[in-house]
Amino acid sequence: LEPQRGYVAAPLPGLSASLSQSPSMTRAALPQRETLIVAVILHHPALLEWHAEDLAHTDFTSSEVARLRDGLLHCLGDHPRDPDALRIALEASGYGELRHRILLAASRVPHWCLKPDAADVDADQVLRQALALHRKAGALHRELREAEQRLGVDASEQSFAALQDVQARLSALEGTEASVEGFGLLSGRDMSDV
Repeated sequence: LEPQRGYVAAPLPGLSASLSQSPSMTRAALPQRETLIVAVILHHPALLEWHAEDLAHTDFTSSEVARLRDGLLHCLGDHPRDPDALRIALEASGYGELRHRILLAASRVPHWCLKPDAADVDADQVLRQALALHRKAGALHRELREAEQRLGVDASEQSFAALQDVQARLSALEGTEASVEGFGLLSGRDMSDV
């Protein structure tokens, strides 16, 4: 029998059964920008109060990130001022494992503002930029779906050009980072890192 393409009948060679069944192998990766948004707040709880309204109205594509966001908003009344107090509040509310998973995902793409010595003001800049980019990406994805539907109904050059325009803007948005003059100086960030 020849193996079928795209189908693995047995675990991949070299992977133990426990590794192939581990959460990191069976769960989908968390979206980077969404993970960054929540991880910044986990490391800088003061930002939770500053951005609670914005955070409450942010649409996340990951149900796990959205669930932890809801847990963070639930902890808002406790006014946790430091990461340990926030960790304790989240664990008491049943969000400890999810918090750990998101921080683990965030550590795979290290960002300087997640370091303990990063200033809240600098982390705030990162969070504002990430939220703005997230909103813009969401709007562009909605525009893309509409352009695809329009093209399905009207296969004109104008509809195709509109679709390509949205795709180009979405592509340009990918990987965009904050570029603010003096950004990170309060955290001791070397401007050669920029």
